[in-house]
Amino acid sequence: VRVYLFGDREQYRSFLDDVYPHLPGRRAYFVSVDGQLAVYAYWSDQTSEDLRHELTHAVLHASLAAVPLWLDEGLAEYFEMPADQNGLNPDHARKLAESLSEGWQPNLARLETFTEVSDMDRRDYAEAWAWVYWLLNGPPERRALLLSYLQTPRDDTGVTRLEPQLAGIVEHPGVALVEHLRSLTTPTPTAY
Repeated sequence: VRVYLFGDREQYRSFLDDVYPHLPGRRAYFVSVDGQLAVYAYWSDQTSEDLRHELTHAVLHASLAAVPLWLDEGLAEYFEMPADQNGLNPDHARKLAESLSEGWQPNLARLETFTEVSDMDRRDYAEAWAWVYWLLNGPPERRALLLSYLQTPRDDTGVTRLEPQLAGIVEHPGVALVEHLRSLTTPTPTAY
């Protein structure tokens, strides 16, 4: 994986406009072209976060034949957080808690249908993070299921589904995830 770190946003954007004019404006990118893996970013207050996110994509794509989009983004969102946060993204947790109060419900089967980044909005990224966070920070059987799923051979479409497998170990995964999300944003009472 080659990492290209530009001195500022203008140099970065100028390069991307010349080489990848179709890419929308983002602070960093992971790009895979003909087996060549590269990360592009520029120096800013978010450089560490951006590199953790994009290098997660790079490691996944260097290691696996195909990665389902939701999992690719969910893991990148998880690992972009500083190590001392153990993958907890308070902004995503807060956003999803607000969405729950508006009637939204998590739906892993829906996320698993996405094949293009343009299919996903910010809440989809947050939901992908939530599934990954819940799987990695829960009972060992959930973590083991995710690790096994990552190692499952799949074709270039990455269509092997996790949702049916997850339903085999957790009766109502969406309900369990909602409970977990609520626990992340519910203040803990302080005793005096």
